[in-house]
Amino acid sequence: MKKAVVSLIAVSLLIAITLPATAFEVKNVTVIPSNNGILVKVNYSLDPITALKVFLFGAKTIENDVLSIFNTTENFTIIRIGYSSAEFLFPAEKCENLTYFLGVNLSVPVNLSIYSNAGSQVNIGCVSKIPPMYFYNNLS
Repeated sequence: MKKAVVSLIAVSLLIAITLPATAFEVKNVTVIPSNNGILVKVNYSLDPITALKVFLFGAKTIENDVLSIFNTTENFTIIRIGYSSAEFLFPAEKCENLTYFLGVNLSVPVNLSIYSNAGSQVNIGCVSKIPPMYFYNNLS
C-alpha cells in the first residue's frame, strides 16, 4: 500500500514537471486607479494539471503565461501572481488634477471592468485592449 502511494505521488510529480503550464483561462480584468499608477487585476482559472503544478512548485511556473496576456514593451511592475489572480501596476502620467493612462494591448480578448476613484464601476465587455483613459486625482 505504501509503495502504491509513493508511486502515485512520483507519477503525479513527473506529469506536473513535464507538462507545460499553459492551460489557464482569463476570466476578467479589472482596472483600478491608484496613487502610484494604474492597478490591473487579472482573474483566471487553471486546468487541474496546471493547478497541481502551481500547488507543488509555486506560481512562478505560470508567470510567463500570465505575462503573455499583455502585448506591450512598456515597463510595468508585477505586484503578485497567485493561484487564481495576478496584479500589475502600470505607470500613469499625472498632470494637475488628472492622471492619464496610455492603455495597453492584450494578446487575448478579456472581459474588462474599470473602477473610478469614486468607487463606481463600468463593465466595458470583451476587448483586446485596455483603452487609454483619464482619471481625476483624488481631491480630498
